[in-house]
Amino acid sequence: GSTLSKPRHKSYANNRMLFAIAICHAQTFCFPTLFQLYQHTIRIRNPVTFCYSWYLMMVVMPQLYYTVSNILIAILSIMRYCCQHYPFQVNEWFAIPNVIKAIACTSIFAVALTIPKFFERNFYSDATGKCGNEFTQYSLHYPNGSLALAHILTWARVIFAGEVVCITIVIFSLLAIWERNKLARDKPRLS
Repeated sequence: GSTLSKPRHKSYANNRMLFAIAICHAQTFCFPTLFQLYQHTIRIRNPVTFCYSWYLMMVVMPQLYYTVSNILIAILSIMRYCCQHYPFQVNEWFAIPNVIKAIACTSIFAVALTIPKFFERNFYSDATGKCGNEFTQYSLHYPNGSLALAHILTWARVIFAGEVVCITIVIFSLLAIWERNKLARDKPRLS
């Protein structure tokens, strides 16, 4: 079996985090696959229901799990840095209950960033029976007619779930490499 499935390794906090990341990555393709399977076997007859279901399963849910996965990867890079820089405090900081709380809080944060996606489009059926969609009117309009709230929420998602996460991963990965190299240089040589 794999290392993660061995009983003595199941209790490590890093492995819990890696397992949560693996589940999130699996869900990014499971939702579209299940929807395609359902559509090709049972078929959704109502075009509006089909369009909303397609949007939900092919766009919103994969984005949700992708967001959770990215944030967890950033937390994992912070954990790896802390393991090298603060080896004595790491067992207390990253105990399994704390890691489970971090996974739960990350999921809640990702859902909060993704909730507007559930309501940003209005689906309708035209005279030919084909489905169409448009942005909903839940948001304030700029003077030029664009949707202010939709833009704000989209940019909040881009900044918090994209840019901040990527910058965090890069910074803490570089710090971990630097710390590892510093430890290797400072280590006394046995001759």
